[in-house]
Amino acid sequence: MKIFATLEFKDEFEKLIKNKSYKYLSKEIITNYLDVAFSTTLSGTKLNGDSPNPFIKKRIGGSGGSRLYLLAVVIKEAIYFTFVHPKSGALGYENINDDKKTQLLKDVYESIKTGNVLEVSCCSERKTILFNIPKPVSVEEIV
Repeated sequence: MKIFATLEFKDEFEKLIKNKSYKYLSKEIITNYLDVAFSTTLSGTKLNGDSPNPFIKKRIGGSGGSRLYLLAVVIKEAIYFTFVHPKSGALGYENINDDKKTQLLKDVYESIKTGNVLEVSCCSERKTILFNIPKPVSVEEIV
């Protein structure tokens, strides 16, 4: 399975982990998404109906934790992180509105088409998330 992130996700994630209250995000994402079976990444609330590529809202970090939004491209076994926000704390809020969810989905598809995504991995100690520019591939290979 390959994992990617939009630039918006990277920016939001990096802003959050500077705050001590949200340091858990790295561990949660590494534990639940890196080096796990693709099928285990598909749990959560599906936001786009019966689409073959589910757009998923996932609770991470427990009931007071955060919400992670991702697109799963099933045929390619690829995950695209699109947004993350805490539900509590100084930078937290309960939900994003439907317009924002729609925009996130449009943005991630556009990012995939233009190759404007970052590959997600972690350091060898499995403590830090790394964002890398992926090797160029054709749109047909991704979508």
